[in-house]
Amino acid sequence: MIVSPTLVALELTWRCDKACSFCYNHSSAGADECWPIERALSFCQSLLQHGTRAIALGGGEPLQYEPLATLLEALLHCELRPFVSLTTNGLHLDRQLSMLSRFPPDRIQLSLHHLEEPEELERILHQLRTLRQLGLRAGVNVLLRRSQLAAARLAARRLWAAGLSAHDVVWCPQRGGEDQPEPTDLARVVDGPFQSTSCLLGCRKSPRFCSVDALGRAAYCSFTRARRTLSRFDAEGLAQALGELSLEACSVSSSEVGDL
Repeated sequence: MIVSPTLVALELTWRCDKACSFCYNHSSAGADECWPIERALSFCQSLLQHGTRAIALGGGEPLQYEPLATLLEALLHCELRPFVSLTTNGLHLDRQLSMLSRFPPDRIQLSLHHLEEPEELERILHQLRTLRQLGLRAGVNVLLRRSQLAAARLAARRLWAAGLSAHDVVWCPQRGGEDQPEPTDLARVVDGPFQSTSCLLGCRKSPRFCSVDALGRAAYCSFTRARRTLSRFDAEGLAQALGELSLEACSVSSSEVGDL
């Protein structure tokens, strides 16, 4: 019997006007890689029929995925309705507010990347207020670098002052290299309960989560280099791809690849 992961992260497109240098999938403004809408619809439907209960839409920048409204409408009105989240950098949010109000995800997470730039934090706070005024549930994903711990402490204070709680903010540690923070760094920044990625404490497979990128390659983590192209775009194809996969940690050398 095929059982799909409870949560599947779907990278709808690798197009992204922000084109951050640290992006794990090297998204760019001119990228053409994306999911054909009919394939995305049938893939999600198959996943839901085999146990998936949450679908996280990302990229790249999902608000630059042209058929996003079609996909959201289908997911929000299907018989086996999943929990739908969407992660966005917010650069195209204003022009998509009407669409998101018509087909509201269960959660919208705004990505805060550059803690050293006050303008980005102010933009994110403004957009959070706008989304909440529209009745949309919204939070923030904060990229944490070890070199920016002081700026992160200031950002945390601004987020709490804006009325956000630990349930609304996910702290995402920079993976790999000297800028990767330790768990104790994050604990000192937040100074209280917090949410973070499970790899903060150790890299390992989870039977409850997987990621599928814009090329149709499955992985146990969005950041890992170990990926397998789906032979077919349904729950069976996903199960087969995951069954053939090891997990290569993004913060270790190739010689250390394995089920960590």
